Amino acid sequence: MTYNKKTIEDIDVSGKKVLVRCDFNVPVKDGVITSDKRIVEALPTIRYLKAHGAMVILCSHMGKPHNVLDEKLKLNKKEIAKIEALPAEEQEAARAAALEKAAKDRKKLSLSIVADKLNELLGGGVVFATDTVGADAQAKVAAMKPGDIVLLENTRFTAAEEKNDPEFSSMMLSAPRTAPTPPPPASCSMPVCPLSAAT
Repeated sequence: MTYNKKTIEDIDVSGKKVLVRCDFNVPVKDGVITSDKRIVEALPTIRYLKAHGAMVILCSHMGKPHNVLDEKLKLNKKEIAKIEALPAEEQEAARAAALEKAAKDRKKLSLSIVADKLNELLGGGVVFATDTVGADAQAKVAAMKPGDIVLLENTRFTAAEEKNDPEFSSMMLSAPRTAPTPPPPASCSMPVCPLSAAT
């Protein structure tokens, strides 16, 4: 059975910023990726875009961070409510413990380890942004040239990711508009690595 739908190969991506939502939620033990299968499955799409002169912006979540981790560590509503339910004399220690847990999540669930693996598999050339829509991401995306690849930090470190904020994709592209999401390319076996947006 064939479907009359566009794939990434039907779109002119040359010179355009292309936001690719990948599944880089890989298993990690003691700071080492134990299976790179999900990363490997995204490579055909990444290589195609790079070869055709796109500016490739990769994004993914990893794990379920205990807290919302923006530029400043912040507790989510559930954590705040849990702490406020404690006796007043216990709240300060509980807040400190929760923030310490959040800091550990930030290190444990960072996509920097995925950037290292991508550089290994692609022979280099992948730049890692230490945030998703903050100053570092914006600067690195703004500096991109055709064929460049930027991996953004864990999308779940930003509250907008789980709120389905319509502006979130535009913020990751540092552009005011997004394109419709076509189906994944025929050469890509991973279910969530299609072209998501282009400018």
